[in-house]
Amino acid sequence: MRGLWAGRVGCFGNLEMPEKFITYQELWGRDLHDFCVEYEFLLDENNNSIKQPFQGMRSDFSYEGYDNEENYFCIHPVFLNKDGEVIIDLDEEISLTGKAQMWILMHERVNEIHKHRAKPGTICYFMDGLKRIAKAMITEINWK
Repeated sequence: MRGLWAGRVGCFGNLEMPEKFITYQELWGRDLHDFCVEYEFLLDENNNSIKQPFQGMRSDFSYEGYDNEENYFCIHPVFLNKDGEVIIDLDEEISLTGKAQMWILMHERVNEIHKHRAKPGTICYFMDGLKRIAKAMITEINWK
């Protein structure tokens, strides 16, 4: 079992894993991701990935330069293939470096927080608890 995965309906109970990734467009009824990043999963002292990425992982998110509890957000990656398309096959291995769409779960906070912090060139992190597991740079914003 891959742990927490995004492509399911509901948050509780013993749900079977779907055959393919259910996109956030389908799950949340939103048309477009919030921003895109180029990411690189971090390595430990033995040159192994701290965490192996998989499609549907619900890592959390933080911005560089804001080291406090106010800098921990539910912003989840959706990994893209080399052609820039969402990877739907849940068995497809996710590269340790690549591009991902980012989806803000608490979308009502976009104007309050994210429009001020998320800009092209901003450095950010995928988080597992308080541990940084990937470093990323925002490349594209999808709001005005």
